[in-house]
Amino acid sequence: KDLTVVDPSNNVEFFFLRPKDIAIYVGSGELDLGITGRDLAQESDAPVAERLSLGFGSSTFRYAAPAGTDWTVSDLAGQRIATA
Repeated sequence: KDLTVVDPSNNVEFFFLRPKDIAIYVGSGELDLGITGRDLAQESDAPVAERLSLGFGSSTFRYAAPAGTDWTVSDLAGQRIATA
C-alpha cells in the first residue's frame, strides 16, 4: 500500500502515518506539518506546538461489558481494560 501522495500542482507531499507517529515525525523535523489528535501529540513528548484547532473531535468515555452484566463505572477498578 502506498503511504505517500504527491500533489505536483501545489508542490506538496502527503504522508499517511499512524496517528501516534505524526507528532514524532513533525517534532524530529522529518515533516513540516501534521494533523493528529491533541492527546496523541501530548503523549508523544515530541517538541511540537499546536498551530490551529480544527474545531472538531471530542470524545465521551464509553465502556462495553458482556451482555447480561450489570456493571457500573466503579466496578472497573482492578479490571483489565482495552482501549484504542
